[in-house]
Amino acid sequence: CCASCAGLTVLLLVGGVMDPRGMAVVALAITAERLASAGARVACGIGGLMLGAGFVQLAQALWQL
Repeated sequence: CCASCAGLTVLLLVGGVMDPRGMAVVALAITAERLASAGARVACGIGGLMLGAGFVQLAQALWQL
């Protein structure tokens, strides 16, 4: 369980542990991975979204330099 939720937990730590919206998004993502019949595909999709968001934030940070 710890290994499967590690990426989402790190995302929550970076985004703010006490942010209610962040907690809701992570809880929704974990629930979708667990309850979907194609859980592996959902997990890959969520991972892709996380990577995309990371690239956007990186580009924004580099643009401000």
